[in-house]
Amino acid sequence: MKYFKSEDDKLIQYNIETNVYKIRNTIKKGQVLTQEDFEKLSTKQIKKDEFSRLMNIYFKNVKHEWKYEYSDFRKMDNFEEDNYSLSKNYTLGRDIPYHIIPGMEWIGKVLLVYHWGNIYYHTISYNGYQQGQLIHPTTHELVRWAKLKHCSPVFNIGTKKIC
Repeated sequence: MKYFKSEDDKLIQYNIETNVYKIRNTIKKGQVLTQEDFEKLSTKQIKKDEFSRLMNIYFKNVKHEWKYEYSDFRKMDNFEEDNYSLSKNYTLGRDIPYHIIPGMEWIGKVLLVYHWGNIYYHTISYNGYQQGQLIHPTTHELVRWAKLKHCSPVFNIGTKKIC
């Protein structure tokens, strides 16, 4: 992968294997750029760490609502980290319910979270490591690692409950 930032603050990820450019700092899905569109932009290549830092800044304050299976959801404010890489603005297990992933009970309790425009299970912490694993909710594949402070709870607008 290669990462770029445009003058108009678009964060673009280029997949070398598929030759696809995607605008990543957007809540709209499928923001694919053609080679010609990419070349029209004034961009500079940035490192993966800088790309991730800028993505976290963008998604920290973004407002996002969506429909899923006839229910309305929205992203809440991000978790604020305490000294133990846990949440100081939500009480885990009380404000934010724990979940058990069917077929993966050995992982233990996880949270359902919003991260960079997608929904995942978050393992909260991994053997004391300050990041947790993000797990795809239907395939149960490990997608990436993320600190809890770069995620937010998911709110069901209809039931007025946090998922």
